[in-house]
Amino acid sequence: IPVMFGEAIFDKVQITAAKVISVTMLCLGLIVFTFGKGMKDEKVELDTKMMIGLGVVLCALLCDGVYGPYQNKIKTKAHEQGHKVTGYHNMFNMNLWQGVFATFFVLATGELPKVLAFIQRHPAVLVKLVNLGIAMSFGQVFIFQMQ
Repeated sequence: IPVMFGEAIFDKVQITAAKVISVTMLCLGLIVFTFGKGMKDEKVELDTKMMIGLGVVLCALLCDGVYGPYQNKIKTKAHEQGHKVTGYHNMFNMNLWQGVFATFFVLATGELPKVLAFIQRHPAVLVKLVNLGIAMSFGQVFIFQMQ
């Protein structure tokens, strides 16, 4: 959704009905998957941590709305200069810079020793982290394949 709105705002792209239907179906599927099971009797409270988490998610979505159209501009400009930039180029560079910034912040905030200590106390989490990384990799390949 944020990329679609970002394209409309920054690139002045006309949003097609097919794109709106596609995005709507994707969002409805996510909502059903997320909230469709086991939430009948649970009460959700918005405490401070939940609000901070939602704020971070909102910031991430706003960034998606900005850098999606920006990537399209980079691809268009590169194409005009005779270079081919694929979704995989974008994926590699995004992951590289996200890794650089994440490494900087984890070192700057002193979180790395806490993470390593947690993994030492709970070694089974390492398998789950690897599985999460693999699933995220496949998800990114599918997302960038659509570009």
